[in-house]
Amino acid sequence: LAANLIGELAAQRTDVLRLYIASNPAMAIDITAFLIANGTMLSGFSIRMGEHSGPRAEPLPAYAELIESLNNSWQAGKNDVEKFDLFRQMPDEDRLAWLAFGTARAAISDVSPSKLQRHIASLLEVDVPGQWRPTEENYWSRISRAHIFDAFDQVGGEELRHRYDGSKKGILAQTADGIFSGNSVSIEPEIAQRAVTWVPEIMLFDKPNSDSDDDFADGPDDEDENPEDDLDADIEPGEQQPDIAPDVNDQDIAA
Repeated sequence: LAANLIGELAAQRTDVLRLYIASNPAMAIDITAFLIANGTMLSGFSIRMGEHSGPRAEPLPAYAELIESLNNSWQAGKNDVEKFDLFRQMPDEDRLAWLAFGTARAAISDVSPSKLQRHIASLLEVDVPGQWRPTEENYWSRISRAHIFDAFDQVGGEELRHRYDGSKKGILAQTADGIFSGNSVSIEPEIAQRAVTWVPEIMLFDKPNSDSDDDFADGPDDEDENPEDDLDADIEPGEQQPDIAPDVNDQDIAA
């Protein structure tokens, strides 16, 4: 996979974890207290409550909705003292929501999740497939035919792969979008059931940490001899690949 796509997928995986933490104030309190007790930097988390540098990606709809639901009335204060007093006057539920959201933002996005992130994801029973799906825009159009066929193999075996051997890249990406979103009517129920829970390995929290990012990178033995030509094969002249929208930032929250 391309380095920028790897970074964006890792950021989206981290956003899934952030969503679950932000939705669970009790866990957020435990994490915050633990970070304070153990120092400002731990494996996979930083107590600096702000967006960390790194790849930006389309925010998860559920995460964006959670941010929109936060009570921003305290930001009407003219200075920090007024904002603090207004914040204290808010109901406990609203202040806890901000605590949980701030703690969620402490999660650091990296190619492989840390052991602590994996443990918290397990405790919260994080369901990545339920919150993020590979689409033509965010995944299928941006990987090689070989990677698409590999995904077909994992959910439907060689038979599913061979059905689309002759498909052009653009059609193949659209087909994968339909299959893995559960919107394909031509796929057997058992294959469809596996497809709607499939995500790229990099999106998983239960994958052991690797010593290198190369686990997700194209190597010299990649099936496509010229992956760049493959990616652009079905793009019309003058047309560009879709841009990835910026992640939610502090200005978005304050707006």
